[in-house]
Amino acid sequence: MADMKTLKNQDLIMAYRLMQYNATPERQAEFMQEVVKARFLAPASFDPEPEEEEDGKLKLKPDTKVMFPEVSNNEGKKYFPAFSDYKSAQKWELKDGQRLVPTNFEDYAVMILRDENAAGFVINPFDENIRIDRNVIIALKQQQAAFIKQKMEEAKKRQAQAAAQAGPQGAAASQTAGKAQGGSQPAAAAGQQAAGAPGQPGRQTVTISFHRIEKCPEKFLQEVRDFLKTQPVKKAYLQGLMQGERKGCLFVLDHEGDEKAIFSGLAKISKPYMPGMVMYAAKTSSDLGQKAIAGIEPFYEA
Repeated sequence: MADMKTLKNQDLIMAYRLMQYNATPERQAEFMQEVVKARFLAPASFDPEPEEEEDGKLKLKPDTKVMFPEVSNNEGKKYFPAFSDYKSAQKWELKDGQRLVPTNFEDYAVMILRDENAAGFVINPFDENIRIDRNVIIALKQQQAAFIKQKMEEAKKRQAQAAAQAGPQGAAASQTAGKAQGGSQPAAAAGQQAAGAPGQPGRQTVTISFHRIEKCPEKFLQEVRDFLKTQPVKKAYLQGLMQGERKGCLFVLDHEGDEKAIFSGLAKISKPYMPGMVMYAAKTSSDLGQKAIAGIEPFYEA
């Protein structure tokens, strides 16, 4: 994959943050939609070793075996690692013969459903540590299959109706067209089902700690205040947050209305001022929000 180092999956991570913020069925479905759409990086080894062409692509020999390593959680369950971006993938120490290769949801589904000992795959095991468990993958594949079957039955019904209206000659033409189109219909349908398929990923515990942000640019705070004035936000707090080894900042909000619009606006303002940091958000009524704002004053009040 020529753009391996520029892979970001920002929509995937944003959907995950929103799901953490408010884990409604809609948020979970949106996140799983992004999981199915995303491209990942994974460490892999090859037997025999492939040749690398001038453009960086690997040329595999016939009958090459591709092997993916596993990681285990505290319960001993095995997961295949998947990385959403090159920076996260660099935290995996490549062993002799291992390379980073592009993967996607379908690749992991095939590997996991073939291996009865695989519990699923885990996105960014050293950062967000998001588990996509076997039962979620099975449910998604079943829903994809049901959706494809439904769409094919609908297509056959439309062809039969068109043939009935057109008469005998139209029926023959409709059957011919149906055979020609049959090969491409399932792929399009599968993509559509994945976009709306609900699922709830498992998550392992990651240590979270708070710290005061000592030096925060006043220009940044003023831009945030100006934005919050246009939103149904009563109070806003800002706190430093460490999630494992990942450094970020946490906005804690007392608000009403569409949190997605507020969250996206804050992320856009924060990006130039906080390079390399992750932005989080929580409600003042949540357990996370209550812990974060203990002993600090809001930087914004309506």
